[in-house]
Amino acid sequence: NDVNPIDCLCGINSDIFFSGDFNGKINAWRTTKKRPIGELSYAHGYQKEFKAKHWFFTNYNDGNKDNGVDVIVGNPILSMGCVKYSDLLYSGSNKGSVNFYKVTNEEKISIEKKIEITLKNGGCVNAMKESSNGEFIVCGNGCDGKNGRWDWDYDTKMGISIIKLFK
Repeated sequence: NDVNPIDCLCGINSDIFFSGDFNGKINAWRTTKKRPIGELSYAHGYQKEFKAKHWFFTNYNDGNKDNGVDVIVGNPILSMGCVKYSDLLYSGSNKGSVNFYKVTNEEKISIEKKIEITLKNGGCVNAMKESSNGEFIVCGNGCDGKNGRWDWDYDTKMGISIIKLFK
């Protein structure tokens, strides 16, 4: 079971929507279901991988007190959006990355990463909005995430970036 907070949502049509969480997982949901109908883990890669060596994680039954569990921390999904009534989903994370995905609309939704773009400004992509004519996406980025200073980046220039969509 995941206990990561959901940071963003977007709906592709009146029946299907997507959520992005703090550990980098994108879930696909149908309004008539209680559980996700598709997922993509670590959509923006990993922040850290480490072995947690703590008494809480130790398995004393195997006699090895130095056992630890592998812990993987994903880059958070800070913002996301989609082109309504299409198969295009996009998400923003820290490190200035924006990913574009192709979504297949079947009983079980599949989310396939197609393109990754790194914004010139870098930083955390905290907001993304599609233009009314669907020709471009405006991304707002900052030195830290919109929900707190977890990934402060001193080299980031706060501002906006515009990504042209091709049809």
